[in-house]
Amino acid sequence: MNNKRQKVVLMPTTITKQEAEIAFADYTEAEERHQLINNEIEQAILRIRQRYAHELEDLTATKAETFAILLAYAENNRADFGKKKSMEMTNGIIGFRTGTPSLKTAKGYTWNSVTTMLAMHYPQYIREIKEPAKDKILAERYLPENQTMLKQCGILVTQTETFFVEPQQQMALV
Repeated sequence: MNNKRQKVVLMPTTITKQEAEIAFADYTEAEERHQLINNEIEQAILRIRQRYAHELEDLTATKAETFAILLAYAENNRADFGKKKSMEMTNGIIGFRTGTPSLKTAKGYTWNSVTTMLAMHYPQYIREIKEPAKDKILAERYLPENQTMLKQCGILVTQTETFFVEPQQQMALV
């Protein structure tokens, strides 16, 4: 948990262009140093990954092989589980987890045919979504006839503006 408090600096209401240029130079220097440090970290991580890559591949293969053995044992010996879905072994527990229920169509049915039959016989299981076509409203907002619609329906077209700083790259990043 980070308990550091950010220092709030009250800025003067008028800042000269020279002060802004100095601040921008400091910002650029901090950004470049930040990127340099991140590059060094990434290179160190890459070296560590390369050092352990072969061993990790071997361990992954071992896990896959032994998992297959355990799965085959569990599937062939379900009677040993009794009423449970898991079995305790010397080095841990193996078992079967029940997944989240889902719906699939029976052979010969499609979701379109299911939807049609539900609509005819069980309409309470049909969902109708009514929502504004915002993409169409935005695309056609300049049409004269839509100006009235926007006002009448209480729709405002807004666009946010965010401040950005793009420093020029001065140092070559390693």
